[in-house]
Amino acid sequence: PSANLLQQITLASPRLAVQQALLNPQPILQCACCDDSPDAPTVTMPALSVAYWICTECPRNINLHDWLVSFFSVVKADSDHGQDSGGAKKKKRKEADVEDCVWQSAFIQSVSELQLLGFIKSTRQKTDHVR
Repeated sequence: PSANLLQQITLASPRLAVQQALLNPQPILQCACCDDSPDAPTVTMPALSVAYWICTECPRNINLHDWLVSFFSVVKADSDHGQDSGGAKKKKRKEADVEDCVWQSAFIQSVSELQLLGFIKSTRQKTDHVR
């Protein structure tokens, strides 16, 4: 074997491994719910993977509100928007509000983890953007 091949095998590339795991978590998680090679983020992926996937599709700077809206469009894709009347409608609305809070906290945690991993950083020009 050549020295170059041995160097590629022995030298770790953690950033690339983490990026691949975030874009395709199924081989790591070994779950049946995730696609083996997804073309887009799905609701079955971990929140961190969904947030990273959306981040990679954006230009250099990403607005946090736009990122959150895109995140919600993925994770809430399977939500039922049926119409009920009376008390059932109020109960569903309250459950939807709680679900929104849970997903928003998952998004905030994902953004914090991406920042900790070094994939994003805040900008000084625009406080509501990250790069």
